Amino acid sequence: LDVAGQHLEHSVAPSAGASFDFGWDGKDAYGRELQGRQPYEVSVGYVYGANYGEVPPGCDECFGATGVAPISGNPTRQEVTFWQTHTGRVGVWEARDALRMGGWSLSVQHVYDPHDGILYLGDGSWRKPEGVQVITTVAGTGSWGDSGGDGGPASEATLAEPIAMVREPSGSEGFYFIDQDTCQIRHVTLGGTIRRVAGSVCPDLGEHSLLTEGIAALDAILQWPLGLAVASDGTLYVAEPYAHIVRRIDKSGRIGTVFGWAYQNEGVPGDTPATQVFLESPRSLAIGPDGALYVGTSMQLEGQIYRVDPEAGTWSYVVEGRGWSCSDFLTLGVTAPARTSYLPPDVVSLVFSPEGELFVAARTDTDLGENQFSSILKVRPDGILELVAGRCASGTCGQNNWVCSGFSGEGGLAANALLGKIAGMSLSLNGELFLADSSHHVVQRIDSQGVLSRAAGTGAAGSSPVGTPVRAAMLSSPSDVEVLPGGRLLVSERGSNRIRAFDDIFPEPPSTPSQVILIPSEDGRTRYVFDSYGKHLRTEDAQTDQVLLTFGCASLG
Repeated sequence: LDVAGQHLEHSVAPSAGASFDFGWDGKDAYGRELQGRQPYEVSVGYVYGANYGEVPPGCDECFGATGVAPISGNPTRQEVTFWQTHTGRVGVWEARDALRMGGWSLSVQHVYDPHDGILYLGDGSWRKPEGVQVITTVAGTGSWGDSGGDGGPASEATLAEPIAMVREPSGSEGFYFIDQDTCQIRHVTLGGTIRRVAGSVCPDLGEHSLLTEGIAALDAILQWPLGLAVASDGTLYVAEPYAHIVRRIDKSGRIGTVFGWAYQNEGVPGDTPATQVFLESPRSLAIGPDGALYVGTSMQLEGQIYRVDPEAGTWSYVVEGRGWSCSDFLTLGVTAPARTSYLPPDVVSLVFSPEGELFVAARTDTDLGENQFSSILKVRPDGILELVAGRCASGTCGQNNWVCSGFSGEGGLAANALLGKIAGMSLSLNGELFLADSSHHVVQRIDSQGVLSRAAGTGAAGSSPVGTPVRAAMLSSPSDVEVLPGGRLLVSERGSNRIRAFDDIFPEPPSTPSQVILIPSEDGRTRYVFDSYGKHLRTEDAQTDQVLLTFGCASLG
């Protein structure tokens, strides 16, 4: 038995049902008392005598081979032991020993078991809330900066209004994002290192992206890109609405146009090559299950979605539209063929499900009240368009009395809800759709049953410190969300120049003695700070970082 550095051994004679009880004194190898459940390993060895065996028939060179029969009277020089191993944890937290207060405890002073993730509260209760998450920072210091920190830790880099994100196709936790104010695309690796992959400077007035065609992407001038997509082979696609083109960055790092041309007339599917068709303001991108590139536009009256074959250079419509009319606000999403259906003019996000459904986030800049009107729709594999979330509740053509935008419906069906300014969305592996609402500073969730709920944010603008529970955390103009393969949710905060993540509140045991552990209170208003051994050091205000309580020992103990 190995536990806490102690090594204990015992032997018993072979007999049926043999057993032995070990008694551990709760101390380590140096005689120090330990708190909490400690890992142990029990190894049981079954010892047998051994004999040399006869060589298998027809085997001339059989060193180390298994014998076919024992050779009588010729035992080996050692015994053979077969081992079975079992691991687990043993021990408890004992307040009398942990707090050294004669069995008494203070209701405001707590103890944390870092091995089992159990918080022992000073009032005698304990909790281990599964699935509760806090907000952390993946990239950005909160200060605006032009590519500051490239080549180093992303959390120490400066960002310039991060917007669209897309995860790597390899299944790792790395991702790409757009720094809007610098017209650059940056990459954060699994290990947390940040680097620039495309874009040099924003263009001067009148300077066109095509002037940098065919060069290294790092030297290219991008015109305020808004959309990203990554193919399975690592090819990166970039939507430039102000240049009316979609660019492709190949695996060698060179950039070229794959769809659109600002100075051509509207083309004809099947006749006009993809690089010779006028493309009005490409806004959002996605890679379909068929490997094709799907492009959503930002137009004046109604949105469009294209399907592009980058290798063949061909394109076609997924949603072409039919001409906008006022009544479209009330009939939006009525089940109909997608090709000739109405979409709100700004198609801000496209996401495919594993089943081949294309989810579309679209909104309008039309004055319908205080906020923009957003809807989430779905193009089924059979080409039929359906409403998922967000519809106009009422309104009359010719009168300014539309009720389309708002912030209501959480807890009910998303199809009946009013949505704010949706800026991005992402789909999890279990079918949950996450929405970034930049006007209300929240992230919302639509589950597989179509129910809308709050995933993060209070509704107030701000940027809460690390360790704040996500439901109690303030966000600052979230512009996109991205679910990584492991289920981690990223949020780009345009207003705070950060990219945040939602992480479990009970981390793995600290790797260094100097590492502290942050755990929020259940209401999210305060957080408890523990050392690596689970000792309560202080309690802080989760919003202001103000220290509310500190704990320590006097010189007498």
